Amino acid sequence: MRVKKINDQISDTSNVDQDNQPDDTKPKVRVYVSPQSKRGIVRISPQTAMTALVVTSALVFGGVSLSMWLIINQDANLKLNSYLNKLIGIESQQKSTLTLAQIEAEINKSKFVPGQIVFLNSNNNDQGDILIPVLASNSNCDNCQQIVELRVYHPVEKEKYQLVSQVAVTGLDESFVTSPVTHPESELENSGRVLPLTTVVRFNTKAAGIWLNLTGELPQRQQNVSYGRIVHYNPSTSHLSAMLSWTNPAGQPPYWEEVIDNDSDTPELVINQTVDLEPRFAVYQVVPRKFLPDPIDLEEVSIQQPALDHPSYIKAIILAKNGLWSNSWKHLQSVIKDGVPPVAQEQVDLIKLHSQAAQAEAKKAWASASQQVLAQLINGNWKEALEVFQNFTSEQRYEVADLLKKDSGRLWKRVEANLRVDSNEDARIWGALILVAKQGESKANSWLQETSSGSSRIQEVLEQLVIAIAETETPNNPLSQIIGSTKVLTKINPSEWLQLEAPVGEKTPSLTLEEQQVWYQVQIDTFNDSTTWQQAPFSNLKVPLVKSAKQLWKVLGLNTDGNILITLSQPGSDKPTAMATVKAVQLEGRGIKLLAAGEALAEVTPNNNSRLLAHTQTALRWLEPNLATLADLNQIQPQLISAMLPKLWQELQNVAVAPSKKPIPPEILQQIGLFVVQQIDLNGNNQPDFVITINQAMLADLKISLKDKQQFKPRTVIFSDTGSVIYSEFSTDSQQSLTGIAGLGVTESTALVVDQFSNYTLKRWSSKKQKFE
Repeated sequence: MRVKKINDQISDTSNVDQDNQPDDTKPKVRVYVSPQSKRGIVRISPQTAMTALVVTSALVFGGVSLSMWLIINQDANLKLNSYLNKLIGIESQQKSTLTLAQIEAEINKSKFVPGQIVFLNSNNNDQGDILIPVLASNSNCDNCQQIVELRVYHPVEKEKYQLVSQVAVTGLDESFVTSPVTHPESELENSGRVLPLTTVVRFNTKAAGIWLNLTGELPQRQQNVSYGRIVHYNPSTSHLSAMLSWTNPAGQPPYWEEVIDNDSDTPELVINQTVDLEPRFAVYQVVPRKFLPDPIDLEEVSIQQPALDHPSYIKAIILAKNGLWSNSWKHLQSVIKDGVPPVAQEQVDLIKLHSQAAQAEAKKAWASASQQVLAQLINGNWKEALEVFQNFTSEQRYEVADLLKKDSGRLWKRVEANLRVDSNEDARIWGALILVAKQGESKANSWLQETSSGSSRIQEVLEQLVIAIAETETPNNPLSQIIGSTKVLTKINPSEWLQLEAPVGEKTPSLTLEEQQVWYQVQIDTFNDSTTWQQAPFSNLKVPLVKSAKQLWKVLGLNTDGNILITLSQPGSDKPTAMATVKAVQLEGRGIKLLAAGEALAEVTPNNNSRLLAHTQTALRWLEPNLATLADLNQIQPQLISAMLPKLWQELQNVAVAPSKKPIPPEILQQIGLFVVQQIDLNGNNQPDFVITINQAMLADLKISLKDKQQFKPRTVIFSDTGSVIYSEFSTDSQQSLTGIAGLGVTESTALVVDQFSNYTLKRWSSKKQKFE
């Protein structure tokens, strides 16, 4: 700027119009002086003009030489600048020459603190310009001082310096410092502050000029975040330029390295922003710019647009943009063998740098199972990641499932990018595994069908993850709460059943019966998974297709208690029961069967074999309601019984031939007054409801004929405490039969155990819908 000012001052010339007009004799030079002078035209001889031209050329050449010399010779520049300012009446902006002690005193007087001196000559010693950072206290950091200004001083006399450059310094916005450098999983705290720059470090680099790094550090829970600003000093003009700001959650400062393979020996500035195995390097080249005080700049190498119109090169850029650096590097091999233009070489070398870092991470021995797989996936090593995964235990596979579930999308975008470029089954498997972990097995299978049909190999790997998730998310020791339909088997095929594998070193026992035992096949109708009751078919259950019984044993609680009760289903409290032990399981679609060995029930005949009920001891407990006859209840609650009797008689008409005359309540009571009523609260209002079960013998006593001449099954009707019908096997619920009333599980919530003739189900009162469901 000083040179420009001097040049401006010395370049003020008159407005000269060289208008050559012909004379009668020979050419002459005429100079227009002033229209007001009225002196006419001055004629100059050719010899005089030639002399003037030579003098002018000498002045121009001398001025250029002087300018160049002043740029190089700072001492002369400063003295001449000061002299010219005084000569034209402008007070000099340059400070007086001061010793270091006087400079420090001047800074202290301004209530600031001088920082550590940075030497700015090429040899990094005290023989040239010096930089002094000016510090101030900062409230955003404990016991630290922030840089508020940079001052450059030039030595002009022995041990004296003069201020030649002075720039203000501000900190960096915390929103920039804590911004996730690679992916949203970086959990950095942000309070919206301006964070201070506290130290100045000079780079040792061959790059032109002097390069400085102003840095700061933000403490975080796991690792401190480093940040800073790169500043360039041009010794020729004493100019300081702020080039770029940077941040690095890994706490690493930028460095200079020759990354780009070109003819220049100027290194590149590299900012390593790698976080959580994700390689990320910002590489900046030193490039020229049209700015006289500092004619260089930093420009980042970008891969946003491919530099070559070549299919393999374009694929490589797609892969690199999505983090698949090593796969990208492989695609480049066929392109770079014959050489590429410089602009493409920049992208090639950037990809190579990332590929080397990713490969190094993948080759490390990781203590964590998820980190071991993650390193392979980030590098696009789909096959190697699968080999690692399949050698894992179920617990380690669940750790991988948790990793996939929490992934913010960086792995998914790699899968999509890979499938855009190459049809890779291993990549498709990992895409399906991500969907299993995040959205479930059905979503993964739908995606596979959209892309292409899933092979048996894919399904096998998916089931390994499904099993790992189910086994791990199931409580360690759930209670066995199972209810199912049972029948006796005369023989079995062991190959159709899955047994729980014996501990290591022990042999799995064969499926054989002891004396006096029989085989029971239990079709599970409902069970409690320690959270809720699941009803067949078990569409929400992650049932594996591979042959592994371990998951089911744990889900069903059989590893805690493998015993099950076999009960002859019949109305009333007298239910013959036998004890059996579960030996194996069988999967059929979304159904589950158990094979149990136990004592035979004497009451079981071919006619009632299918009406066997199986349940574990903790699944249910039969309740014994209070009993009374309708006649007895009429003595206590005559109005309620009078309201119930016509409704009960109407229900009977659904299965019996109606008499010619409709009886009145007293007449009905006279006929059915001895019917037994069970009193129990079923709808949770702390008032007893009324359960009436009627069999064929009771109807015979009424001397009315049945519409259906076949055997009449016992039927139940339930009245609420207000006399309304809330359950009826004579009408609305005719396709089922009440087996009993039970308290379910550890909570012992009341439910109806209902035989639907193909399976057993539980019915509980819904206060919202006002019915059993």
